[in-house]
Amino acid sequence: MKKLHRSALAMFLCSTLVTGTIPGGAFASADVQEDSILAPEPIGYANVLDMTAVPTPQIYGDYSTNKYNNFCDLGSWHGYYLHTQDNTEAYGGFAGPVILAEEYPVNLSDCIGKWVIEGTDGTVYDLADAEATVNAYPGKLVQGYAMEDIDLKLELIFVSDRTALIRTTIDNKTDEALELSLKQTGRIFDTYSGGSPMGTSLAATDDGVAVNFQTIRSIWSYMTTEENKFNIRFDQPVTTEVSEDELSYESTFEEPITVEPDEPYVTYQTQSFTFTDEEAAEEADKSTDMLVGGDGYFVENSERWEGYVETIDNADVDQAYKNAAVKAVETLMTNWISAAGALQHGGIVPSKSYQWFIGLWGWDSWKQATGMARFNPEAAEDNIRAHFDYQITADDPVRPQDVGTIVDCIFYNLGPERGGDSGNWNERNSKPALAAWAVYNVYRQTGDVSFLEEMYPKLVAYHNWWYTNRDVDHNGIAEYGAMVHDSHYLYDNEGNIQLDKTASRFLTRMQ
Repeated sequence: MKKLHRSALAMFLCSTLVTGTIPGGAFASADVQEDSILAPEPIGYANVLDMTAVPTPQIYGDYSTNKYNNFCDLGSWHGYYLHTQDNTEAYGGFAGPVILAEEYPVNLSDCIGKWVIEGTDGTVYDLADAEATVNAYPGKLVQGYAMEDIDLKLELIFVSDRTALIRTTIDNKTDEALELSLKQTGRIFDTYSGGSPMGTSLAATDDGVAVNFQTIRSIWSYMTTEENKFNIRFDQPVTTEVSEDELSYESTFEEPITVEPDEPYVTYQTQSFTFTDEEAAEEADKSTDMLVGGDGYFVENSERWEGYVETIDNADVDQAYKNAAVKAVETLMTNWISAAGALQHGGIVPSKSYQWFIGLWGWDSWKQATGMARFNPEAAEDNIRAHFDYQITADDPVRPQDVGTIVDCIFYNLGPERGGDSGNWNERNSKPALAAWAVYNVYRQTGDVSFLEEMYPKLVAYHNWWYTNRDVDHNGIAEYGAMVHDSHYLYDNEGNIQLDKTASRFLTRMQ
């Protein structure tokens, strides 16, 4: 199974070239008419990344990496998969979701919501018998189910950094109106990785169902609080029943729907993953509009992604290279996280699939911002800002001796030196000084002079740190190294620093 690559620049320069559907990945049905609801998306580029999966609580495969790729967008902290062809139990819903438990990917469910459709006359529409199609397009997941009397289409996009919008369309292929009962069922996992408890439970809500979390601070694998929520909301009144163990549910439309011939029925739902009560309230308000104006959000999503893809389509290169470029864009957008926790601006993580990479590193971010600026300059600028939010100042309570520098990596939680409980935040090491290069390359794409004015004094301070602390031999070339930190000195048995001429000169300059 192909994994999301770590380096954004590498994705642009040497991404694996794929041409069409990936073997063992997405699958297609028989030919359909152009006006069918199951017709392919006009944007093309289906499945340049294989998003199919059978998610389980054991998320990791080799190298502590998610076994499967997932789809995210707009800086979301949760994502989805497409079910595999042989997993008929998941037909009628999207696989997952995977959530980011602050600093770690965790599968919340194998399929948190799938449709059960029955006729009021007792007809059962068994989706397991349908001819199924799943495709991952740029910016959208699509599933189709062709049956004798009806076609069912599911489309999933992100409309905010916390909420996905799912459009369900039912097409009546008979000559008479069909009266149908709709029900969505789903379940959640209560363990992760090696069987550790997730502290998750389901609860019925007025407009759907919610996943509640407990406060668990496992700093090396899973971090949640009681304020975390995963909410599913419907655009129609539903009655929700939760199982006794609070791990599965059924949300049933209170009234049957009528689907006329040649007049497809459309219904919407939102799925939101939030960290705080404030975020949950904001997404609840947003969801009201999303559920009413769903079509408009799908149009906006298509226009946004068509804009990303347009310059690739217009390039005078072979199709294989265009596929690789689209794959790079999808990877960057998937690995984008929005501001949350200690992260004051969003940025691109090296990989949402790898256990230890749900954070921002300068070395990676400078390159990722350079690539992102070609199609999403606002996110590229924020990617750089996220690091300079924690640029060390002269009055820093932890390390004023490093005034001007950028810490190695930053995460959702602050490090223990600053009162947080992240085991991943690292202030000891430094990364190569490519920040000015990144800022300039973003400017070349945007022409945003105000961004240069904002960043210039910060870059000067960063430059001064390098030539104060990292040019030990005074030759005008900064050396790769680390922060001013006790771990980087040798001590004798009495605790005295062991100095050679180079170290002595270095310490003298720091006084």
